[in-house]
Order: sequence, then C-alpha cells, then structure tokens
Amino acid sequence: YRLITRRSLVQIQLPQPINKEGRMSNDLLFSYYCWVSMHDMQSAFYLRKYFFLGVLNILRIIMRIPEIRNNFVQNFLPKLKNIFGKKVSVLEKQPVTDVFEKRIISDSGIKSNTVKKLFSEEFMPQRKFDKNGCRVTTIIDRKTQKPVEAFVARVETDEPLQEQYIIMVKDKNGEIEINSDKFKNVGKTYFYIDKQNGVISPKFELINKDGVLYEKVKAYMKSNGNKDYQGIGVRLHQLRIERMLQEKLGNVMIVAEGNSFPFHYNMGFRLQPEVASLEDMEKVIKILSEINNKDGVFNKKFIQFVYSNGEKMIDYSRTLENCLNDYYKNGGKALEFEPNMFLDAVSAKEWIDYIVKQPILF
Repeated sequence: YRLITRRSLVQIQLPQPINKEGRMSNDLLFSYYCWVSMHDMQSAFYLRKYFFLGVLNILRIIMRIPEIRNNFVQNFLPKLKNIFGKKVSVLEKQPVTDVFEKRIISDSGIKSNTVKKLFSEEFMPQRKFDKNGCRVTTIIDRKTQKPVEAFVARVETDEPLQEQYIIMVKDKNGEIEINSDKFKNVGKTYFYIDKQNGVISPKFELINKDGVLYEKVKAYMKSNGNKDYQGIGVRLHQLRIERMLQEKLGNVMIVAEGNSFPFHYNMGFRLQPEVASLEDMEKVIKILSEINNKDGVFNKKFIQFVYSNGEKMIDYSRTLENCLNDYYKNGGKALEFEPNMFLDAVSAKEWIDYIVKQPILF
C-alpha cells in the first residue's frame, strides 16, 4: 500500500497498424523499427535548428561583401559585445535548444550494461519455441556469464485485463512439470492492459485505513533466480513493452516499490517531467533532505536546471531522480515514497530497436 499521490499518464505516440484489419502482423515490427512518431516531440527543436543554420549561411554570404563586413566590424560588433559581455553562468548563455539536446544525451535512454549484453549476438536464442510451445529467450548464468535458455509461458487468469507471465529454466528438481519436462520458476510478473488510458499499468484500488486513504498497487514483478542468473528483470520488462507494442498502447507505467528505483531507472524508466520555479529552491532542497537526511549543502549537487518557455527553471523530476539514485545506491532503506515511472521517448526507441532484433512474443 502507498499513500495517495498525484498521478498522470505520459503518452508516447505509436504509429497505427499497417494492415486494414487492425491486427498485429509480422511486418508491424518493421514499422515500429521505423518509428518516426517517437521524434515528433523533437520536431520543433529541429525546425528551429535548421532555420537558424539557414540564417547563418545567408549571413555568411552577405559578410563577403566588403562594405557590409566593414560596417559590421566597426559599428555593430562593439554593441553586440556590450550586450553579451555581462558575466552569466555557462548554462544561461546556452540557447534553450542546446540545453534540451544535452539533457537528452546525458539523462535519457537505457543505462544498463546487462541489457546490452542480453541483446548481443551471443545471446540470440537458437529457436523461438520449445516442444511444449513455450517461448524461448535467454538469460545470463552468473558463474560462467554465458547464455542460458529460458522459457516463457503465459499463465491463465480469471481477472479481466490482467496478464501473467512466468520465466523458467530447465531443472530436474523443478516444481513445474510440462509434459515430460521439469522447470524451475525464476521470474514472474503480472500487469494490466489499460486501454482506456493507453498504458500497460498496475491496477490501483483505494483502501481506507484508520481514516487515511491508501492505494493498493496491484502488479507484480519478481525475480526468484537472481542468485544463479542475471537478466531476469530485463526479460520481465521486455514482456511488458512487447505487450504495449502488440496492443498499440502509448506507454508502460510501473511503480518503483521498495528499493527498486535505480533498477527501473537503468531500464529506461523516468519520473513524469515536472519543473519548479527558482524561488522554490529552498523547498526542493528540503524535500531532498527529508529523503536522505543530508543537509542542504550536500543536496545542492543534485539540483538540475532546464529552460521552459525561455525561463530558467528547476528540473524537479531530474533532481529527484538524482537524489533517489544516490540514496539507494548508497544503501538507503526503502521509502514510503514509491513513484510512478514511465518510459521516456529515447528509452522506448532503444527498447524497440532491441526487440526488433530479439523478440520474445512476436
């Protein structure tokens, strides 16, 4: 259970199905690979960028005329220096679009080396199905760091819109028997297909406890075999994302329960974008101090800035991400704060590129 917090859904537009029936076809993977819709949110940036490049080229041609060049050097250039000669921070001198571009490069995307390894050529499964009809993928043997075949099966459930999946490895002493084969459960997940909001999501139920309103988060993602294997959590996330693609939904939402925030962050999940005014700096630092019990001097290093409509603001979501990652990576205990996280645009595109090469459910 968690205290009620404000939630909103971050949508990433996906292309429409390419077949007239609206059903998922094998060729649809290729259309996702060409996922130009993902870049719509950056189209305005590139439009401005190429507009200014065009203006610069025109100026470069004009400056070749001696009379204009001499007038610029003698009259206009000294005035320009006076305007921009005042001392300001490097960030303030940068155009808004440059700051945005650098944020995308540094903060967005999948950060996990395990993901890169699992989707390498070495870990490409040799078959799509086993004789029992289970989907075949791979995980990593912790001792040898070599590929291990893993088997994915969907578990039947009576709850509407709920889907359950299990990941298994072959084991003579395994608790799961399918025909003549025995398997060991190493990972399990369940989630909900929320077509109304266009997301793969947990299900939330309101619970009143002693007059306080809580949310019961109904979703599950557990790796039982982490002692012997790596990459189970990656494959569980992959199942969610593939179902998002198959259902043509907008995003995947997860709740970072316990101390799982850094793991989900490395998988490409981020907090919903949110900014705060510079006047709220003291409040933001106080919130960080409530999380990690550190003083304001320590927590100032987590503060990140962004420009919104030309105004310098505190990038509250990135600031909070930095603080939570540092807190948990340094052994912090699980907090009551369990935020919703979504795939950002860059991470979603990277996941799609990986899934095109090595799908489980397609």
